[in-house]
Amino acid sequence: MEAIDFGGAFWQGKRALTDSRQAVEAGRQIFFARLGPQHNGHDYIPALYEKGLRHFVVEEGGWEERYPKAEFLHFPDSLAILQAWAAWHRQQFEGPILGIAGSNGKTIIKEWLYQLLSPHLALLKSPKSYNSQLGVALSLLELRAEHQLGLIEAGISKQGEMQRLAKMISPQYGLFSNLGSAHDEGFANRSEKLAEKMRLFEGVEQLVYCLDQRELAQYVAQHFEEDRRFSWGRSPLAKLQLLSEKQQGSQSILRLAYAGNEQTVVLPFWGKAAIENAMQVLSFCLLWGLSWADIQAGFRELRKLPMRLSWKKGSRDCLILDDSYSNDLLGLRHALEFMAQHQEHRFLRPSIILSDIMESGQEEEQLYAEVAQLLEQYQIERILGIGAAMQRQQAQFDFIPERNFYPNTEQALAALVSDELLFQSEYILVKGARSFRLERLSQRLLEQRHRSVLELSKSAILHNLRTYKQQLKPSTRLMVMVKAFAYGSSYEMAHLLANQGVDYFGVAYADEGVRLRKEGIQQPIMVMNSENLAFEDLLQFRLAPSIFSLAQLKAFVQFLERYHYPAHPIHIELDTGMHRLGFEGQELPALLAFLKEKKQYIQVAGIFSHLAAADEAEQQAFTHLQAQRFAHWAEQIEAVLEENPLRHLLNSAGISAYANYQYDMVRLGIGLHGVDPAERLNLQAVARLRSQVSQVKQLEAGEAVGYGRAATAPQAREIATLAIGYGDGLPRGLGNGKGQVYIGGRLCPLVGNVCMDMCFADVSGLRVRAGDKAIFFGPELPIEGQAKALGSIPYELLTRIGPRVPRLYYED
Repeated sequence: MEAIDFGGAFWQGKRALTDSRQAVEAGRQIFFARLGPQHNGHDYIPALYEKGLRHFVVEEGGWEERYPKAEFLHFPDSLAILQAWAAWHRQQFEGPILGIAGSNGKTIIKEWLYQLLSPHLALLKSPKSYNSQLGVALSLLELRAEHQLGLIEAGISKQGEMQRLAKMISPQYGLFSNLGSAHDEGFANRSEKLAEKMRLFEGVEQLVYCLDQRELAQYVAQHFEEDRRFSWGRSPLAKLQLLSEKQQGSQSILRLAYAGNEQTVVLPFWGKAAIENAMQVLSFCLLWGLSWADIQAGFRELRKLPMRLSWKKGSRDCLILDDSYSNDLLGLRHALEFMAQHQEHRFLRPSIILSDIMESGQEEEQLYAEVAQLLEQYQIERILGIGAAMQRQQAQFDFIPERNFYPNTEQALAALVSDELLFQSEYILVKGARSFRLERLSQRLLEQRHRSVLELSKSAILHNLRTYKQQLKPSTRLMVMVKAFAYGSSYEMAHLLANQGVDYFGVAYADEGVRLRKEGIQQPIMVMNSENLAFEDLLQFRLAPSIFSLAQLKAFVQFLERYHYPAHPIHIELDTGMHRLGFEGQELPALLAFLKEKKQYIQVAGIFSHLAAADEAEQQAFTHLQAQRFAHWAEQIEAVLEENPLRHLLNSAGISAYANYQYDMVRLGIGLHGVDPAERLNLQAVARLRSQVSQVKQLEAGEAVGYGRAATAPQAREIATLAIGYGDGLPRGLGNGKGQVYIGGRLCPLVGNVCMDMCFADVSGLRVRAGDKAIFFGPELPIEGQAKALGSIPYELLTRIGPRVPRLYYED
């Protein structure tokens, strides 16, 4: 490879872009156009150029002629160049790196280390399981001078991969978790796999490993000098010896020997995998020099991540053993052993929810024959199988008394929610490959069973998204507002939209943006309300604040100056007439002066304003006035900045009514949920709030129902008690005949006062029975009608639905 000057202007101050949907920082991103067996990254270059990108690493030629204002670097392998850049960037980092490798446990060890060390150090950790050839490079490029330690995972699946990762990571410290069966198919044997994984640690100063793993211990003894080894294990030869472990409730009491002294650590979890991961974490903390007091305090506060084995009390007297993020034969065996060890649960029926086992390297029939043998050995009495392979091989599980198989997690979840599947007094192992996201089933089994649910149609969401996209010019970007937990529909909405061409997300507060980042959302995120106390989160999680006052802007710039941070993206909010937040016209000169003075600390990613009445036809003149002010003020800001940030003005109502004001980006909110404030588009209702009838009573004339006897029957009638109330978010104002509910094919009035957990409907003459569905809004009963009856708007009804009402996404 030819020498590349990564310190040159092409590279300096830039971020790597490998997903075209994340292109938002024109001039500050380098797009790596990769050729793959099923995709060609070069196809996205024209759209990226239109978005303002001017720096590209390409594998195909001929682009300079088409786009002479852009810079193109040509290499046969763009990923190799990205990795070389990451390796160069890592070498500029003066702090140490801990490289983490092994078959299992890497991510949870990294996350636990972060939990223990972050109160004491400025850390960089690779996000979630970013341990691939691409993920490691992207992680390393996030290193900054203020980081004191980097925690980087390295995952491989075949021979020859670790050399490239090792060259990038170049760790001073190493931690090897264990050697298991994962990715056996990529190697001739376990010894070859071990040698390949260990290449990461060839130059480390210290290696943390388990002395009890014989093959690993022999390899380390042959290749690492004594003073480079930090071993733990049950052997007295280990530097950190595990003398004993004792279960105390859900805790583990670990008695340890280190440097001639005995110590006790309380781990707030129990189980073989948890103890092994904790010992790895504890070893590195000691190696780093963390005190026993800090270690013990950190372990007490340790939070278990939903990525590995853990058990929790579920509903209907069930116990859930959750390992919903990994699935291989060895892990399945360990989990079944764990179940069998807990004799106190022997009166619960042993059950399993099991997904397809991915990338095992075995023939499918033989693989599931071994799975069946294990389940028979541990006397599993019920199986819920999920995945195409499980369906194909279901005959091998005929010995299990109760069996259900589904092609995907969505259908299994729908069966759980509808009570088609019921688990009662069972010890349930949930074991699945990460791609199946079985944690959704685990969560459903853990929740208190509630007979109300908010159903959300994925197909309706995507229909509405396409409908709005059809209103946009090809160059117009799209921001989707997921504030207030996506109008009550949780973060699943963001996951669904992240792969549908959405360019930006908008949230109300920084903590919502942090949650999106932790959920794996990579698109740029704008925060509407950014308090000073949230500035650190804004930088750590790459959130762009909305700046609406000079005092707020000065405080943010002072924060960047004080801690020597580079310029960070912001969006400037202009008050063109809504008079809620934003710079007004008379404040513009002071803003412009400050922008000019502190230009090096300010990166204006966007300029925006809010339309006050885009959904009201009689207010058209005022809307046009707002747009004129916005354009004039934005031009003044751009003149000072000498660049063109994204302009965005239109909301859901504005998109369909004022196409000429689309500018660079629009913001889509309630419209995505099927509510068109301008009433111009053919949208589909997304949300359906439903509950169940708990009981039906016959009331004689003169009898009343509910608190305050607010509903007295003028004549005999049937009253259904419904299992939802204002504690679930159903507005109390819908009672006493104002609101309706759809039961038995008819709209029925809500009568009496809405209670905390119940309400009442008049179902006279409908033959309604306990268990029948009751719909409060949805395609059968538009939410707009309920909102109008309440004297409110659909936004309020959606955001009021409380967290105890489960959300169910489904596909029509």
